[in-house]
Amino acid sequence: MGVHLEFVKIPDDVFALLKLDEAGDQVFRSSMFAFWTKYLDNYNIANPDTKTSVISALSVSHSDEAVFKFLESAKKIPSTEKLATKLQAKARVFLEKEKGSRERRSAAEGARQDRC
Repeated sequence: MGVHLEFVKIPDDVFALLKLDEAGDQVFRSSMFAFWTKYLDNYNIANPDTKTSVISALSVSHSDEAVFKFLESAKKIPSTEKLATKLQAKARVFLEKEKGSRERRSAAEGARQDRC
């Protein structure tokens, strides 16, 4: 019999609750970051239809440029270099998808306004 975990808060909310959204480029050095990533992993396992990521949480409260700055800073720290390098590649993919989604929404909204 499997254990059913119920997650009351989405990872983005927990990220803010732990004040990781205020940590800036020190986010990867925070002791709460490891706790949060474990929560994120467990949340994603329990909620496969609403998976989220480290990059999406960072992007909620920071600009794309800031996210890449944080990752560059983290790459200079031996203990976070590997994670930051991996996340940087994922960030590029995530942000390109987000940019495409925003462009499609803008185009659709423009088409609706043209019809009015």
